[in-house]
Amino acid sequence: MMNKKTILIFDQVETSGGSIARAVDLANELQEFQFIFINYHPLKDLYNKPLSGHVTAKRVFSFYNYQRKSAHIKALKEFTSNNLIRFFGLKFIALLDLLNEYSVAIQTLMKTLFLNIDLVQANGGAHFLPYRLATIKKAALIYYFRHLDDYRWAEGKMLGRANDYIFVSANLMKAHLELLQTLPRDRCQVVHSPFDSEKSLAKTTASNLNFIQEFKANGYLVILHAARICHDKGQHIAIDAIIKLKDKHPKIALILAGSFEGDDEYEKTLRAKIQEHQLSDRVLLVGHRDDVLHLLQYADIALQTPLWFEALGGSLIEAMQLGVLTVTSDTGGTSEAVIHQKTGLLFPPGDTDELVNLLSQIAEGRIDTNALAQAGKQHAYNNWGAELIQNKMRTIYSNAIAAFEKRNEPHK
Repeated sequence: MMNKKTILIFDQVETSGGSIARAVDLANELQEFQFIFINYHPLKDLYNKPLSGHVTAKRVFSFYNYQRKSAHIKALKEFTSNNLIRFFGLKFIALLDLLNEYSVAIQTLMKTLFLNIDLVQANGGAHFLPYRLATIKKAALIYYFRHLDDYRWAEGKMLGRANDYIFVSANLMKAHLELLQTLPRDRCQVVHSPFDSEKSLAKTTASNLNFIQEFKANGYLVILHAARICHDKGQHIAIDAIIKLKDKHPKIALILAGSFEGDDEYEKTLRAKIQEHQLSDRVLLVGHRDDVLHLLQYADIALQTPLWFEALGGSLIEAMQLGVLTVTSDTGGTSEAVIHQKTGLLFPPGDTDELVNLLSQIAEGRIDTNALAQAGKQHAYNNWGAELIQNKMRTIYSNAIAAFEKRNEPHK
């Protein structure tokens, strides 16, 4: 039997669920390959399902991650306007970042010292570690872009080293190609993670659902907003909409499921809005939930309110596959999933009044929500179904490895 090709996936994700869960789900299904995940946290803390026998995980320690670096730069700028102090402060931050880079690279090389790696995949875009590892291990390299970031600093050898460039949405690819003029267009393609929400729902267990069941029993229109809670995700827009609707439509409930991103001021702002307008009985902050799919079963609307470029939120696709009407701000790749008035409803980012208008129409029965939800379900399975994406990634992996091996085979 031919030895399986080994794919190493580097993912610096900091929170469980979401993109890392879907990446491991995909690896579990592609049994013709061996997978090694390299993460900054134990994979068991990021992924709560069993790993297949061909999937393993190794943790490397990072003492200076992207979030910490960004927080220090922000704090430095707020602390002083003195250009000299800022200059040396930024130099010190850059030094910490460089030391962390070398530390992570050395740890990864030690953990993979005797392993043959055929392909390295960088989840999240260009990064020094997968680039150096692919070079040292003489492996193919794939950059997988999930967010809109400025990678012009990586143009040249680092970006040019990749065999393929994968983007989770067409709009994300378009935005990156406008920034990165040197990317080879013929090696760029759009592939999101695979989704089979009905199958995933059957495999997960619900925790306490009493609060959402009680809303439904009392005739509430239930809106579920499942996302990390931070300003960029725009939860304040959702709360402001409920404030404007609270007298005309008192039986609309909003459930915010997600963990706060360490922004204490934003948390205080949201809680103050809820308390000031006496909405604690119908606007709930329920924290991070591993059973969001179970919550969706009781929701009438799945709402997303991103203010910044959203590549293509997986929570939208999950809701659509479960036949839940999706309403989202029109930014980034969201319109690829939610086609306005065909597979869901869109509103301009930050436009509370238009969101209020849409929610009013839904509450008053002026929109055929069932038709939109069913069309959305079909659209989501047709474009992001698990089997479809699995087959795409099989082809990409096999072709990338074969092309790299052919290009690097010794000349006779």
